[in-house]
Amino acid sequence: MLNIDAPDWQTEADCRDLPIEMFFPQPGRKGAADAKQAIKVCRSCPVREACLAYAMSFPDRALPGIWGATTERERSRLHHSATPIRYRVGKPD
Repeated sequence: MLNIDAPDWQTEADCRDLPIEMFFPQPGRKGAADAKQAIKVCRSCPVREACLAYAMSFPDRALPGIWGATTERERSRLHHSATPIRYRVGKPD
């Protein structure tokens, strides 16, 4: 279930006064332009890392939109590329 309380870091986000639609782009050219603009805003945002960490705390594809300068597809790739650290038992090479 989504927490409706905004995380504290959102008060410092560069997107706080921008149209929310920009960060939840629709398909098509207008949506692509909005996504590009949203990512540009995110890249210089002081809370970008916290925003991305927040988005990554949700299951894959559970949180739509642009978060921490990433699209839903990019976060999906991050979810699937994250591999746990593996330790090898035995003598080192």
